[in-house]
Parts: sequence; C-alpha cells; structure tokens
Amino acid sequence: MKKNDAVEIISIGREILDGRVIDTNSIFLAEQLKSVGLTPRFGQRVDDEIDRVVESFQIASKRASIVLVTGGLGPTSDDLTAEAFAKFLNISLVRRPEAVEMIEARFKKIGRPLLPIQYKQADLPANATILENDLGTAPGFAWLPESGAQFFFMPGVPLEMKNMFLEKILPKLPQNKNMKSATWVTQFTSEGKLQEELTEITKELPKGFEISYRTRFPENHIGLYADCSEVFLPQNAEAFARFSKKITAILGKDAFEIAVYPKAPRLLEEVVIDLLKEKKIILTTSESCTGGLIAHRITSISGSSKVFWGGVVCYENSVKTDTLGVPRELLRKHGAVSAEVAASLAEGALLHLKKALTTYSKEKDWALPEKPEKLFSISTTGIAGPSGGSKDKPVGLCYIALAIEGKPTETLEIRAPIHLDRERNKVLFAQHALNLVRERIL
Repeated sequence: MKKNDAVEIISIGREILDGRVIDTNSIFLAEQLKSVGLTPRFGQRVDDEIDRVVESFQIASKRASIVLVTGGLGPTSDDLTAEAFAKFLNISLVRRPEAVEMIEARFKKIGRPLLPIQYKQADLPANATILENDLGTAPGFAWLPESGAQFFFMPGVPLEMKNMFLEKILPKLPQNKNMKSATWVTQFTSEGKLQEELTEITKELPKGFEISYRTRFPENHIGLYADCSEVFLPQNAEAFARFSKKITAILGKDAFEIAVYPKAPRLLEEVVIDLLKEKKIILTTSESCTGGLIAHRITSISGSSKVFWGGVVCYENSVKTDTLGVPRELLRKHGAVSAEVAASLAEGALLHLKKALTTYSKEKDWALPEKPEKLFSISTTGIAGPSGGSKDKPVGLCYIALAIEGKPTETLEIRAPIHLDRERNKVLFAQHALNLVRERIL
C-alpha cells in the first residue's frame, strides 16, 4: 500500500444526522491522520438503516485504500455495523470466542451484570482481526485483505474510539515518517484575521507544505504540515523549522500554546495548571455568570488538586454578601455586574483561602503545597443572556477580577460580540479568566 493512498472516514448513527450528537470523531481522526502524512480524501455520515450502511461501504471500497468506521458496534437493535459489513462481504457473522472473552472480562472488571444482549457485540466476520476495547464493552475489528480497501471499525463513543485508534489502529497504518507538523493554538482571534496575517507565508511555502485552520471556539488552531520525504525538496526539514519560527513571530501573544508532533496541544486549563505547579501558586475561584465553568475546566485535569483549593458559585446576591463578604452598599451603588463587585468577590475568596491555609495542615489531609509561593483568586460577574441586559450593561458584558496576595486587585472588562448565545458567552468569559491567570503568572 502506498503512503499517499486515499483515506475515507465513515460515521454511523442516526443521532449524528439529526443533530443530537456532534461528530467530533471525524475531526479527531482527520487531525491524527494528517500528522502522520495520511490525509482523508472522503467522508460519509449515514444513519442506522442497514442497506444505506452497506452502500456506504460499497462507495468507500471503490475510492479509498483505508476506511475508518465509527459507531454501531453496541448491543442494541440499531447497532448494525458488523451485520452490514458482513452483508457487504456476502458472508455470515460468527460469534467469536475471543470477543466473548473480552466482553466477559470487561463486565467483570467494571462489576456490572452481563446480560445476554451484550453477547451480540461478539458477532463479527469470521476472518476479521478483533480489536480489544480497553475502555468499553464493544470490541472493534479490522478487515485486512491482501488487496483492496482495508477497513477498521471502532465504537462511536469518543473516549473509546480515540483510545482504540491510537493504541490499536494507528500503528497498523502506513505512515510517512518524514512528515512534520506543528500546531499553534490562538484565542480571541478570527480565522479571517489569522489567514490575512499568514498570507505572505502561505505564498512562500514550497511544494509539500500546507497550512490549515480549525476553529474551536473561542480558539483558532493553525497547523503547519511538511512532507520532508525524498519525493519533495530534501531541504524541507530546514524550511519547516524556518517557517515555524516565522509563524511564531507573527502570531506573538495570540498563540498561548505551540505543539510539535507527536506532542499534542494542551488545553488552556492544562497550561494554567502547569504554570501554577511550576510557580507553587494556589488558585481559588468565585464565579457568578460562569456558573462554575472555570472550576469545572480546572478540575477536569488530573493533578489539579495540587494547585486548586476550591471555588464558590455566587449566583444570587445573598451568596455574594453572606459567603464572600461583598458589602451590600457596593451592590446597591454599582450593581452586581461591575468591576467593583468583581474585585470584592475575588478579594473575599482570597481571604477564605488565606484562612484555610492557616487552619489546616498536611496532617489533616491537606493536598496542596505546604508553603505556596503565592495565592491567586479569580472572579467573574456578568450577563450571559439572552435576557438581563440593559443599555448601560448589555448582554455579553463581563467583569473579571484577579486578586493576588500582596498586590492590588486587577479587573478586566469583557464585551462579547452581540451574536453569541448564552453558552458561548460563558465559555468566552471563562477563557478570558483563565488567560488572565496565565498572563499574570508569566
């Protein structure tokens, strides 16, 4: 099989087509493939009707050498991927003993009763290579003929799919070892602005190079790919390093993370946690309009307990006054959505953190560093919408405050674009708050 043979991705499931589930699997697979020199050329989304699934396999087999399929491997009546593939091959399904063992072992491990319906997941084509699912119950499988398209089947659950692809499938695929790639993660920028800034570089790129753009609100990711194999310019490796430096210089502070393959880009919260650990800083949060989103993002990262003390969701004004000590006069004079109240929230939470540090010790199961270098407290108060805004304080207005022990409290005013909905406003506010912590540590 040639390295540059076509790859196709097929996502199976009615829930993808009717909007109940966003197909993030295809995005993940495309990014992983591109990093090793395999660019998907085709893609399909199909519901759970067996004849349409069979047709998708027929189409893919005629135009692709590698076909990656996600979804439809579970135990329910609408999980028909294995049956559809057997129909496509014109063979019968067989209950594979190896798959039965995997399923039984998985249910024993997770301590759940194994119902008879679960054994349906072991009904697979006789000559297929079974792929163990380390994180779920449904085994995957691969069809690897000596000629023709190779098919790889994975669960639709993103966590299970990602693990199976990286651990069981990617090592089996042909890879361009001379492929180089890097990713710049920017925030609060538009894709159009980034393209305009990088226009001159795009014009200069030699053959075998490509720049890609991907929006992941409120971030934009820029990818640089270079084929440094002999079929392209032998000096492409040097050029990759040169253009990488140029892109880094152009993006400047807009890029908070740069990752060169095989390193994956970190989330902003991962960057913040790594910095907090490095500088021995403990963080606390007091959130009104973000509703605990900052704390959620931080605590989603393993190891955050070493640097994150806790937070308060101070949504109602009485929580602001009674829990965090915001003066009622301050609320009457400036309103809950104000720089003054944001600062008072951050300072109130900081006082609680300082009190906790003097009260507790390691002997009382205190997981945080015994002697932190600094204490940080970040707060948010704003109007996420769609209601609640006014002429003076419109929807999308947010005040963020950062209180640092021994320094004046800093406040930041954010005015989100008017077209954003409530959820994206909250995400934007939380991103700005985390970024403010990052910038001040740096």
